Order: sequence, then C-alpha cells, then structure tokens
Amino acid sequence: MPGLEPNFWLSCLPEDHVVDCVIGHGAVLGRQVQIIKRTHPYCKWIQVVHTTPEELGMYKGYEERISKGEKKHQVEIELCKLADQVVAVGPKLAEAFSGYLRPFGKDQDVLNLTPGIFLEFSDVRQATEERKTFSVLMFGRGDNEDFQLKGCDIAAQAIAELKDVTYKLVFVGATSGDEEKVADLLLHQGIDCSQLTVRCFNENREQLARLFCEVDLAIMPSRTESFGLAALEAYQLVCLCWSVGTLVLARP
Repeated sequence: MPGLEPNFWLSCLPEDHVVDCVIGHGAVLGRQVQIIKRTHPYCKWIQVVHTTPEELGMYKGYEERISKGEKKHQVEIELCKLADQVVAVGPKLAEAFSGYLRPFGKDQDVLNLTPGIFLEFSDVRQATEERKTFSVLMFGRGDNEDFQLKGCDIAAQAIAELKDVTYKLVFVGATSGDEEKVADLLLHQGIDCSQLTVRCFNENREQLARLFCEVDLAIMPSRTESFGLAALEAYQLVCLCWSVGTLVLARP
C-alpha cells in the first residue's frame, strides 16, 4: 500500500477473512483494532499493555518526554476502554491499569499475565569453577533515550568504583553498528576500557542461555521497569541448574 506506513496495513484484513479475536499491543500496535472492529463488529478485542508511558517519560532522554509520555498514556487508556479484555504483563502493570480504568468501571477487567518458565533453558548446566575475571552482565540498548532509564550509568559507575580489571562489565543490547557509540557513553561514566565489553543483541534463545552461563552475575539496575523479563530469564536459569553461580539484582 504505497504511501501508507506498514503499521496501518494491519487495519486492512484479507477479504472475507473470518475474525473471532484481535490482539492489540500497546498504542502503536493496538490503534488499528478500532478500525477492524468497524468491519468485524462481533470479533473480540484483547488489548495487551506492557509499559506505563507516564512513568517511563520521567527517565527518557528526548525532548518533551513527559508531555509525550502523558499523551501516549491517554491513548492507551482510550484503547483499553474500547477493548473487551485488558491484559497487563505482570502484577505491577495490572495494578496500575486497574487504577487508571477505575473511573470507567473497568478496573475488574484487567488480567494479570505473568510470563512463566522458558523450556529452552531446561537442559542448561552451568560450570561451577571459579575464574580470575568476574563478569557482570547487563542488557539494554544503551542509546541516549534509555541510558538513564535502564541504569546504564549505574552499572558502569559501579564497575568503575571497583578499580580492578578482574571485574568486567559485559553490556549486551547495542544496535548493530552502534557498538562504538554505546561504548563511548559507558566509558564517560568512568569505567576503564579494559573492564568493558559491548555486544549487539541476539534474540536466539540458545545464544541467550549460553550468555547467562558465561557470566558470574546478571544485574538489572533500571530506575523503573514494568516487568523484569531479563531478571526472570536469569533467575529461572539459576533455579533450573540448581546453581548459585549466577545472581540477579533487580530494582523494581
């Protein structure tokens, strides 16, 4: 559909397509459902929420972040009002959106969906020997927008405080091609280049399991987080392996 953004294409279903249920995801991938409902009025609308835009806006790095967060928040509330069922990822979001929807009598319609175990990690076995270098893992894009939100500065400053090259930060999540930019942002926090490794993110679950086994500590120093998926993954790997070699620190 030339001239139209791909996200808008989702509003146009194949001709004669039978629809029983449509799942919307946040404001960007949920707004199309209201158009679909006009041509398929009997299908059910499930709206999934995974962030609190107002809260995130307090820590973003772009201009007018608070006002933009408020506008996005209002859009999400309007979409939730129209939906047949609201699903929140994790108990924190479920409680938050229950409060947001209380004035409209929909506070009881928020379903808490907490992710469970990851079968891909069930056969992983961690090594138990100690090494000279203590590796600390952190996930994040590391760009200007989310640098403070994800606590990238906290992680880099913590390793820098140790002043010991046997402690190393493994930062995973940089966009391919931007590794040098992310490394520069982290180095400005005082960490030495000998204490830092920056990698792009690989979504392969097998690669992720190997990454957790490679390090000694997984940290999640986010200033706010709707749901700590990375923490859940690391924690589950520890439980499945019956190992104390990996620890997860999370700031709610």
